Amino acid sequence: FIKLVNRNDTPQPVHVVIKGAHIAADGESVVMQATSRDDTNTLSDPERIKPVTAAVSGLSGDFTRDLPPLSITVLKLKNH
Repeated sequence: FIKLVNRNDTPQPVHVVIKGAHIAADGESVVMQATSRDDTNTLSDPERIKPVTAAVSGLSGDFTRDLPPLSITVLKLKNH
């Protein structure tokens, strides 16, 4: 697992290098993203910010991903 955070209001590219590992090209991401810095879950809106799971590709021991604004991303990597 790799956890990545983008605290900025704009998308940010992040370059990841994992030495000594053989990473499969396909994996999974779980992203939680706010639309503003003041967003929060409440009793009246408990799912304003919720995890979204998606398949990802293009992973390796050396890759770049664009992180959405105001987000936390967890990449689930697999050994190749």
